[in-house]
Amino acid sequence: MKYISPFHLLPKRDTGALTNDELKRWKKELLLQFDLKQSTTIYINRKEYDKNDVLQAFDNLKDTPEYHWRLYQNKSLLNFIEKGQTDFFYDDKKWGTFEDISYRNWLAQWFIPMYDYMLANATSVPNRRAVNSLKQLFNNGFVLPQEWQDEACQSTYRAYAHYVKQAENMLDDEPIIKGDKVTLNPEIEPFLSEYYAEILCILPENFAGIREDYGAFAHNVIAEVFDQPRDHDTIEKNTLKLLKKAAKIDVKIRNDHFSKGLLADMRYNKFFGKIDDWGLSGPLLLLIFALIFGAIAKIGGCNETQPEGKSIHYHFIEKTPSTIKEL
Repeated sequence: MKYISPFHLLPKRDTGALTNDELKRWKKELLLQFDLKQSTTIYINRKEYDKNDVLQAFDNLKDTPEYHWRLYQNKSLLNFIEKGQTDFFYDDKKWGTFEDISYRNWLAQWFIPMYDYMLANATSVPNRRAVNSLKQLFNNGFVLPQEWQDEACQSTYRAYAHYVKQAENMLDDEPIIKGDKVTLNPEIEPFLSEYYAEILCILPENFAGIREDYGAFAHNVIAEVFDQPRDHDTIEKNTLKLLKKAAKIDVKIRNDHFSKGLLADMRYNKFFGKIDDWGLSGPLLLLIFALIFGAIAKIGGCNETQPEGKSIHYHFIEKTPSTIKEL
């Protein structure tokens, strides 16, 4: 439900200075302007309103007018609830708003939908500014009240759960063989999004299950190709590009060792293209590859902790089972 502060429409007096009779008279005067101007909208304090806006604002004022006045005075919070502006989240001194349980419960009817919209808007299409705002928000330690967590993320949660489920449905049990080349279904490409992986890494903890499933999907894209030992020249060129995207997501979310190794090999050996030129044998290649991997800088992700004692298997990895639930 859209929120418009009733105090935008009132004379510049605080809530205690207006009696019920004065409010009724002022409401009548505003509504009369629509008839006098023969217009569907009017301007009040340089803002445009239609008749429903006016009626809703005065109806809102009947309910706890002191809370509406309190919200009106908190300009950064008001700008978030009315316009989606995020300045409120950068000032932790304003977060005391949520310590008053009664006020917080009243505020929820407008705060939760706008917060949900903010997340959905940031995740629906690539929006670098929105991502940076979200990062700053969570880096500042902002945490929603516990009882708001799920409700305030509904749209985004459903969208991501659906996206990951679609992605999983794109994977075949066996890779496609075209001629002498192994290839992945090209329709899988839209589901390999580093942007989505980045967003998932900064969304609240109630997205942890979806985040892990998306990492598992990326991991399984690679596992589908390396379901058995394969030489680089048996993998189709575009599939190598898809594998690179999948490996970056797998590293970003799961910090996976195999995908780190795959990226290192692609980076330093130009997608395996120069291996044959060097005439390296399999065991020697593995030794050099291990040395390179040990020397490169650590690539971190959502999960910075590396499993101990896990070795890199260059030619074969197992698929990761999904835990995603039906919507």
